[in-house]
Amino acid sequence: ELSLDDANASLPDASARHAVARLTHRRATGLTVSAEAYAKTYRHLRALVDDGAKRPSGELRSARERDTRGLELQARLRTLGARVVLAAALSRAIARAEPGGRVYRDDFDYRHVVTLTGSRDFGPVWALGAKWQFVGGRPYTAYDARDTLAGRFEVLPNVSARNEERYPSYRRLDIQITRRVQWAGRDVGLFVEARNALNRASVHSMRFDSSTGAFEPVYQFPRLIFVGVTAALPRQ
Repeated sequence: ELSLDDANASLPDASARHAVARLTHRRATGLTVSAEAYAKTYRHLRALVDDGAKRPSGELRSARERDTRGLELQARLRTLGARVVLAAALSRAIARAEPGGRVYRDDFDYRHVVTLTGSRDFGPVWALGAKWQFVGGRPYTAYDARDTLAGRFEVLPNVSARNEERYPSYRRLDIQITRRVQWAGRDVGLFVEARNALNRASVHSMRFDSSTGAFEPVYQFPRLIFVGVTAALPRQ
């Protein structure tokens, strides 16, 4: 981005300041619970001078600001042959185009993220693992469609309503089955994994159709099946 305009090379460096506090409690039963709070500030972030334009010039300014506050909770339970991890994150991320300017939702203001993972051994050979994740919808800026009266439509950015819309939340379930074998004196795992096992259609972004003036969803990947091998490397 710095090479898009000669003036960009003289911009001041961006800065970041993070404050993090963590509390952990461990039980003899194999349960570990932790909570982590954080506050992060970013200053002098680079943004296009003509942000929102259909054909930006490439000239940057070093004025954008970002503030993030969050709380992350995690519980880990480990017993003989089974492991479960539950993690939840609550956060709020805001940004400003310039100091003292209007506050809007940051591009990564997901608000809620919940992940549950678990695995269980069935004897010394077989293992079953699963992961479920929920992610709050990402903010985006809605665009207005205008009829050019020439057989097509075009989009008009609405910077005044920046990131005031949200995509639907994201949900995904992964399942993995592993068979352990010995090969050349090493532990090797042969696994089959189904990602997005429920074949849920989660929206990734929106695509504009210039022939109809409509916005259509672009979905995340469908159900995928993976076959692979894992191997334990020797310790030095």
